[in-house]
Amino acid sequence: MRRVTRISSVVLFGLFMSVMVPEGHAGWTMDPVDPGAGGYSTTLILDSHGLPHIGYTHLNGFDSEVGYASFDGSLWNLEVAGSGDVTDMVLDVTDYPHLVYSFWTGSDYDVYYAYKDISGWHPTLILSGGYISFVQLALDNSGYPHFCYVDGGDLIHYFRHSSGWTTETIASEGYIEQRVAFTLDSSGYGHVIYVAAMGTHYMTYGWQDSGGWHTTPLDGRASLEYPMIIDAGNYPHVFYSDETSSGDMIYTYRDVGGWHSSTVAAGYGSYPAIDLDGSGNPHVCYQDGSTMALTYGWNTIGFWEFTSTNPGDHDWLMSMKINSDGNPCISYLAGLSNTLMYAAYTADQVPVTGPFGIICLLLGISGIIIHRKH
Repeated sequence: MRRVTRISSVVLFGLFMSVMVPEGHAGWTMDPVDPGAGGYSTTLILDSHGLPHIGYTHLNGFDSEVGYASFDGSLWNLEVAGSGDVTDMVLDVTDYPHLVYSFWTGSDYDVYYAYKDISGWHPTLILSGGYISFVQLALDNSGYPHFCYVDGGDLIHYFRHSSGWTTETIASEGYIEQRVAFTLDSSGYGHVIYVAAMGTHYMTYGWQDSGGWHTTPLDGRASLEYPMIIDAGNYPHVFYSDETSSGDMIYTYRDVGGWHSSTVAAGYGSYPAIDLDGSGNPHVCYQDGSTMALTYGWNTIGFWEFTSTNPGDHDWLMSMKINSDGNPCISYLAGLSNTLMYAAYTADQVPVTGPFGIICLLLGISGIIIHRKH
């Protein structure tokens, strides 16, 4: 009599997923991009080759400079595109950057739009006077810029088209918090998240269609930052800290059935960022309020998994994109050193830990079939 051990394909999958997939920080690379940059913002975009570009505010003494960093595959290239605080950046179809930034004159803000081409940077003053900041930028399918910003109690959509410039009011609320989230979908229609600071202070979602702009309360919560991404079906996904309670990190999305919200992580978090991978799965990052660490989370199989880097380093101002391999790329400011950083996970798959890793391990162990042959 002899004993033969055979392992099914399901077992092999379970063992592989629980043992072979890298864990923790093993696949993270942390690149210092601009040591001592300081600043108040970072915006990360990946170009058509998967290379990172970062728009950020660089502090030169007490002066704010419009910083732009691009990676050519071996080196980071740093440029100064103007004076002021960067509020948003996008890349056009030729991978050239477009930036919007605000400059404090001593009494109010001037807002500039600058784009780069083969001949260099081209800044244009687009708004002057008043207390207008945190202007958001998107490019439509024709390459025209669209801006969204708050002017007192009015939420404004200001955009260029073949006939010139148009200004339209999305909403009038008496008073609206300056920070908004704005993007265009694949049809060129706008989507926006904002907070009306009078009354409820709750987040409001606005969307545009052939009939104009429409608004609706988001989910009865308030927040200070609420990044948004639009999926392939032109539905919004939002990630934010719930300021109406304990600061839990909330993921909210809309589909044909309406709005769906869930708590991603309990406890206070800040500086949220969100993106979707090629399959439409959500990935998030934020600063954990208890460890002050950059924390990255993903949900690809129904479970939220998390990994953190540099506890106690006070990493903040995160911006994240998911590359074509489904791995996270993050720009942020290392708070203790004031260094602009770029973090990327370079393994074939994101780390698998927590409930899913345990389930896979149990699946692998329990699936071993032992047959006895006489």
